[in-house]
Amino acid sequence: MRDIASDLAALGVRAGDRMMVTSENCIALAGLLIAAIRLDAAAIVVNPQLSAREIDQIREHSVARRMFFSAAFSREASAHASCLGAEIRKTVRFEQVGISGLNLGAVADPGEDDPARQIVVLIGTRQDVYRAVDSRALSVSRSSS
Repeated sequence: MRDIASDLAALGVRAGDRMMVTSENCIALAGLLIAAIRLDAAAIVVNPQLSAREIDQIREHSVARRMFFSAAFSREASAHASCLGAEIRKTVRFEQVGISGLNLGAVADPGEDDPARQIVVLIGTRQDVYRAVDSRALSVSRSSS
């Protein structure tokens, strides 16, 4: 997982950043989530079964620094990657992953002083609803903005 975290850092993902991961349940999703946690970044998990409009709304609302798509595991994720201009790459760690350009307008969240309260995963169900899970994996809150 350290290698994946290093790759994310090389792609410009920083502590406090949000990264959007459009993926079915697969090894690529697990690897990206754990790597994001190592970087103190928040992963926004998005179901590739959502419509292109819904995915685009989540992208706009989340202000993710980068987007990742599990293209090898999901035809729908691959299609979303193509529509959003993500480059499909074959990496040493993953068969094929769609990687978007860097969103230079994304501002890193300051984070929590208490590491146990740090948000690690946001699950996007619509453009305005996220389920935030902190690192204790016990507290789930609903936010809408």
